[in-house]
Amino acid sequence: MTTTSITAKMAEHSTISLTTDIGHLQARVQKCKGVDIVSCLNISFADISYRWAAPILSSVPWDGVRDCTKFGPQCPQAKDPLFPGHHLPVFGNLEQGSYPVQSTTSDEFKCLNLNILAPLENLKKTDAKEKLPVLVWAHGGAYWTGCGSVELYDASNIVARSVTIGSPLIVVTFNYRLGVLGFLHSRELALDAQFQSNVPSEFRSTANLGILDTFRAFEWVKKHIGAFGGYLHNITGMGESAGSAILNMTSVLPHLHLKIPRMILSSSTMFSNHLLPKREAQKWFENICTRIGVTDPCSSVAALRALDVDTLIEKTNFARISFRPILDGMTIPYDPRQVIFDYTLWDDCLEQIVIGHCENESFLRSATHRGMVPPLETTIAGRVPPIGNLRARAMEIYEESKLSNFTWFSGKNDRKATPSALCWLALDSHARYYATTQLLSESFIRSRYPDESKPTYKYIFSWAPQFWPKSWPATHTADILPMFLHRGLSDNELQHAHTFADLLIHFAAKDTEAMFWKPYEAGDGNRKLNQFQRNGSWTVMDEDSGEFGLRKDITDFWRDVVEAALDIGMEGWEGMIR
Repeated sequence: MTTTSITAKMAEHSTISLTTDIGHLQARVQKCKGVDIVSCLNISFADISYRWAAPILSSVPWDGVRDCTKFGPQCPQAKDPLFPGHHLPVFGNLEQGSYPVQSTTSDEFKCLNLNILAPLENLKKTDAKEKLPVLVWAHGGAYWTGCGSVELYDASNIVARSVTIGSPLIVVTFNYRLGVLGFLHSRELALDAQFQSNVPSEFRSTANLGILDTFRAFEWVKKHIGAFGGYLHNITGMGESAGSAILNMTSVLPHLHLKIPRMILSSSTMFSNHLLPKREAQKWFENICTRIGVTDPCSSVAALRALDVDTLIEKTNFARISFRPILDGMTIPYDPRQVIFDYTLWDDCLEQIVIGHCENESFLRSATHRGMVPPLETTIAGRVPPIGNLRARAMEIYEESKLSNFTWFSGKNDRKATPSALCWLALDSHARYYATTQLLSESFIRSRYPDESKPTYKYIFSWAPQFWPKSWPATHTADILPMFLHRGLSDNELQHAHTFADLLIHFAAKDTEAMFWKPYEAGDGNRKLNQFQRNGSWTVMDEDSGEFGLRKDITDFWRDVVEAALDIGMEGWEGMIR
């Protein structure tokens, strides 16, 4: 039986000694909203033997006393801002301060660490019945930036709030490899990876290491969270943006199934970015070698490994558009979008799911480009396969003369946006978020039918705090600070944020009696969205009402697009690499 005992009282410098069955450690204690929170930081969950090696679960119990009072290093990464040209509230500067997505320290081989935040009172309880639900956070950052060890994702307020509302839980945040270290692939690297005899064959690939790291993080939590008062059979994975897409992919790739009961997918699914075809990954790898000056394919891997990590990142930053999940045929053995038509691919252990989006996700990308979005034809070429009349149908649906069909996008955006930008916005939003998420949600519902104890919930986040840019809708990233009840929010704003965060806490705690959300149902006329309104209150709206322009002909169109993409196969088409 897993037990935890406190061997020393909280010292003046707010540290505590813990003895657990996986090792001794020094942790940090702080009082938050009247609740004592224990933070066990920088716990290694997986080891990296060498550059582009698959992650191996870290050994426990560890020797000696581990210092868990400070955050550990992040994965080395480019220092460029995620959204250049804008001081976004989440990723830029506020009057209250700055909330960066990057840590101050990095280490290529020690970055796979996690942080556990738990109520101090819970650590004193040894009864298995009193083990707490666990919420595991997967950060976003476009697959090339970010980490779980930053003040932005300080979960102490969530833990304190969970105790206050009677649904106490433990929160875990973690890092995974990014950019060139986490999402690089080629024939040369694939051949080199086959020598990793200490990992399963399906993990012997340098592609998608960030996804494998995520899998290992959850594997570690399931095995060892009991030592910190957590219940290993009551775990919820929650991710935002790239983190959400990674969780989504693990839920439909059988060898990566996390085998947890619940997920919260915020602001992204696996549809938000095209997966990179293997042939395109090879082209990018060769471009990188050319840029660095490596001409002999036989020595390319050794040459790249010989570079110090900062030089490697600097010289490969030009290729960061390619650093994303790759259809390598091994870690991702088939196109996971097949789940739209094959419901059996879903993780059987996944009982409930929440899928949420901000009011206008794609607006951020439009604003970043100052409204200078690509021509509609270019976007269609990248999102719609060249099969049959699909591209003609797309042009007919999203042409400027049909702008009145998309009142959600035209009426809730920067007034300076051009009609062409608004048409692009509607198409991009449907492709990346709303229409494809509708297909994904229906797939999950049908996979669980007729078991009504396994509902799907969907929400739209429309509330923007006072620091949000004026005239902007609640776009991508708008829900992060309220989700974490961040101290940058004013007292008045926190009152509104509580109504959002509380629902996520109750869901993770499996407190169904406190869940007043309307479940999402498959079929026309039944799709209900739980909308967090601009005034900070909740309402229920019909997804079919026209607010998102999701008429039946549009959702049918995107279903046809997915089917056509699957027919083309894992090599995709030329335009999809963008």
